[in-house]
Amino acid sequence: MPDMSQEFIDWAGRLRAGDPCLEAIVQAQVGDPVTLIRDGARWSVRDTMGRNLSLMKGGWQIPGRMRILSAEIGAILARHAHESGESHRAKLRRETWDVVLPEIVLETC
Repeated sequence: MPDMSQEFIDWAGRLRAGDPCLEAIVQAQVGDPVTLIRDGARWSVRDTMGRNLSLMKGGWQIPGRMRILSAEIGAILARHAHESGESHRAKLRRETWDVVLPEIVLETC
């Protein structure tokens, strides 16, 4: 599982009310299969319906000469606005949100 420093942990806290990704996160359960998709400069973690559950930080990459064999939700953690840095709090739209962490199985290419 990538560690928290590799995940954009405030992403869901910045979503507008009614965003379909928020409902996807509520429905997500540990063990559910996910797909990691390169989405511009970032990788997104998506459910089986293609909805974003989380984003990896810019610069995160699959290690060289490796490919994803499978991925699932490894953990879902609660995050609170007061845990975010002072400079990021103005961007948040909620006091609490869940962070979906993928568990990724890699294999050598």
